[in-house]
Amino acid sequence: MSQLGSLFTHIISKSPESVQDQSPHRTPKLPDFIQHVRKLTGIRKEDVYCNLRIPDKLQSAKDDINIVILTGQGIFCIDVKPWRGTVSAHNQNWHLQVKEEDQNITNTCIEQIEDPLKAIMTKTANFCGHLKRSGVSVHQSLFFPKGYLPLPRLRAG
Repeated sequence: MSQLGSLFTHIISKSPESVQDQSPHRTPKLPDFIQHVRKLTGIRKEDVYCNLRIPDKLQSAKDDINIVILTGQGIFCIDVKPWRGTVSAHNQNWHLQVKEEDQNITNTCIEQIEDPLKAIMTKTANFCGHLKRSGVSVHQSLFFPKGYLPLPRLRAG
């Protein structure tokens, strides 16, 4: 279990979404990913939390962390982004471009999105702060923010 951090590269490259279905229209399923992680690492079901709602610093709003995994090494906070299309970063902005082709028409949708790395880092810091406010003494160095992007459906632009 102490090697969980190094296993993420292996998990992502061998995830059920990339192995079972190369279809560009398939949306990755969070339970499939979690089951795959548990199978590879041997993590107990009670050490994995899905869609954990975390209050912000002011406790005025809440945000989700898709997966929280508790291990002897630390607390892994993972956001899963089921994007498809082309992702590009321009200065501080990220853009997701999706082309949908029909028989005679091609539609292109460009959406400005929040930096996913910055977002999970903020959510992880909020989670650590929430635990401390709740009386749980845990050092911030035990938190590991991670992002998971289903690469078979995504291109960098």
